[in-house]
Amino acid sequence: MEDFTDNKREKENTIIFVEGISDLAFLSLLMNKWKGYTYVQDYRIQETKKGMKCSLYTNQKHNIIIFSVGGIENFNLGYNLLSPLIKSSLTKSIVMIIDNDLNDEEKIIKNLHLGINVNANKWVKNNIKDDYEEDKELNTYIKIIPENKTGALETVLIEAIKRNEADIASSALNYIDNLNEKESKYISKRRLKLKAKTGVIFNLISPDKTFDALQKKFELIDVNGVTITECFGFLKSVI
Repeated sequence: MEDFTDNKREKENTIIFVEGISDLAFLSLLMNKWKGYTYVQDYRIQETKKGMKCSLYTNQKHNIIIFSVGGIENFNLGYNLLSPLIKSSLTKSIVMIIDNDLNDEEKIIKNLHLGINVNANKWVKNNIKDDYEEDKELNTYIKIIPENKTGALETVLIEAIKRNEADIASSALNYIDNLNEKESKYISKRRLKLKAKTGVIFNLISPDKTFDALQKKFELIDVNGVTITECFGFLKSVI
């Protein structure tokens, strides 16, 4: 495994764990737009699972490590893989951004099995041992998105788009919802249907970006608008 403690930049770290590659792509865009973070490198993960990717971003004052763990069942594994970096004296905060698949915050938190104190949608201070076996403070935040209903990042993005393109978004959502069983055979799962809705909306409001990379499409989102700020504004205190 790559030596995560080798921090040549000697800056403080914040680690953000997310479920999938699309979450990583959006968070990296958000960090760039808000605080000028730029991509540095990908870390090599020895126990790679589908959808796993760990990337380092930096600005003049701080490092952000975003780790796509490949699904909610892998947050514990991701935490253990980055344990050397979490124990580093340079790491002050970790964040986990989790899809609200169950609409049950208590159950989602319980299923993480992290071995540290965490709570949904609020900062919690933990005392852990650092890489010298001395006590260190670690701030943790579990962000479940969206709050109070089932969904995922795409739910938040759709809500953000609807603020400026309500008619287009409504038509796209109705189109997907009204497909018959044969027409919707490739999006039978709720997660896939949500991705299809997001994709149709993106393509309708910017057809010239249809074949662009995901991050280019995310640039259509107003990251300083109310929806995104309300959802992810808590990050501003640690980036």
